[in-house]
Amino acid sequence: MATPMFEQGLTLEDVLELSADELRDELAGRDIDPKGMSKVEMQKAFIKILFPDVPVAPVVAQTVSPLTALSAQQLMELEVMKLKMESEERESRLRFELEALERKEKKEAEFLEKKERQEAESLAKKEAFEKEEKALEREEKAEALRKQEKQEAIERQEKAEALDRRNRIEDEERQRKEKREAIEEDRKAALLERKLEAEETANKIKLDLEDRKIRENRAIEESKLKMELEKLEMDDKEKARQHEINLRRLDQNLPVVIDPVQNDGFRLSAAIKFVPPFDDDMTQFLNAFEKAMSIHNFPRDKWTQLIHTKLTGKAQKVFAELSVDACLNYDTLKAALLLAYERVPEFHRKRFRTLNKFGNETYSNFAFRIALQFNSWMDGEQASTDINWFKEVVRLEQFTNYLPTEIHR
Repeated sequence: MATPMFEQGLTLEDVLELSADELRDELAGRDIDPKGMSKVEMQKAFIKILFPDVPVAPVVAQTVSPLTALSAQQLMELEVMKLKMESEERESRLRFELEALERKEKKEAEFLEKKERQEAESLAKKEAFEKEEKALEREEKAEALRKQEKQEAIERQEKAEALDRRNRIEDEERQRKEKREAIEEDRKAALLERKLEAEETANKIKLDLEDRKIRENRAIEESKLKMELEKLEMDDKEKARQHEINLRRLDQNLPVVIDPVQNDGFRLSAAIKFVPPFDDDMTQFLNAFEKAMSIHNFPRDKWTQLIHTKLTGKAQKVFAELSVDACLNYDTLKAALLLAYERVPEFHRKRFRTLNKFGNETYSNFAFRIALQFNSWMDGEQASTDINWFKEVVRLEQFTNYLPTEIHR
């Protein structure tokens, strides 16, 4: 059993200030079960314990003075009045305490109601705040979702544009590749066509050259035969003329003239008519002259005796300025004539490198002119029969092309 914490010296205000647990302990300590009792009920029960009705106290005889001595009846009445007054005072005090308790309970109820109302308002505010927060959160989530969807849409659009660009680039690259392949095919076809045309032209040129060579050989043979016939005819005429002259000389008793024909059968007067005329183109003249000499098989040491009869102008001047020994050597005379007409190897080299085909010229004739300039160049360099010197001439030309202009000049 719980022990009471307070003695009966407590006032009504002290009782009213006790907590429910303290009231419960005080009642339990006084053998009163507080189970199921409210705080107000426990306060009322504790007040009844502390303030029970005061029993009538026994009358004690006191020594009084005669002036104040009362009778027993009067004393009884006085005691009753005193008890009545105490009872009224106690009832008044209890009513006051009860009113104070009621006010306190009312205040507590109002406080509880206010507290509950505040809690309800706080709860409502909290719920509203939570609701607003949730709405804001939902709105933020919705905004984030919209942004995400917008970003995803932008990314999808960018991916689509990138894919479209890549497809366009691939299409353009494929078209360029196809175009390049078509151009390459056309180029290969054109090259093949040009190659076939070149081969056909080369074959045609070769055939033309062979045909021309055959015709030239035939013409040379025919000319050679004709000249031999003419030579024989001239010899016969000369013999007949000489015979007539000798007969007349014999009739006149003069000595017979011996035939001026040389031991090798060469007659200068007969050979002069086979020398081609000079037309101021020294290279062409010398080529024609040498071919005529070769065709008629005239001795080389007699060539200068024949060629000088056809020289005119500058060529005649060059011949006159040379010494007799130089005039008797055909190679020396030829070099001097070519130099005078600037037909040195460099001239033929430039002609060979810059030679162009005429519009209506046949390829065979163009090939012949190229060969003519090339042979003249090589003959001038004396590289026609010397392969090592021919290589040196070609290397020297390539080296000279890369020299500075001042040195090259």
